Amino acid sequence: MKSGAGSSPFVKRLALLAIAVVATGLVGCSDDDEHAEEEHLDATGSALVLDGDTLVKAMSGDLADVSGQVSLTLGDTLGPCQVLFLSDEGAWFIPVEEGEEHEEHEHGLEIRSTGGFSGFGDAETWQVWFVPSAAGTGNFRLAVLHEGHDDYVSPLFPVQVVAAP
Repeated sequence: MKSGAGSSPFVKRLALLAIAVVATGLVGCSDDDEHAEEEHLDATGSALVLDGDTLVKAMSGDLADVSGQVSLTLGDTLGPCQVLFLSDEGAWFIPVEEGEEHEEHEHGLEIRSTGGFSGFGDAETWQVWFVPSAAGTGNFRLAVLHEGHDDYVSPLFPVQVVAAP
């Protein structure tokens, strides 16, 4: 009987199985990375539009490039506001997700706010709503999430909440 290492049929089969598992994992990871790259939101800026009027916009990630303000009145919900993104080429767009493969890799849309209001977003329609709770000033960031990480985070947008007349 031979006693050389790796000479038994069981060891050979185990080694082949290990190689197959590693190779399958590498192919799967490269496909996932490619798919994740296709799903990544590439935006340099963002804006909120309500009834055709731009409330706030950022042409870049710089606070100096922010213009406008969201004005809220206690007792009134503001929205839906359409979220637009600015491409590297300077065109405004709304992300479009097509096909069943996008269900596994869908985006999330968050409003990260401070001050007397809260906000919530819907990444299916790329719309946001704001609910004021106390008079004063505050700010928020738009955050687009993809597979548990931020794809895009806006600079701070200013908000003013006033009492109802």
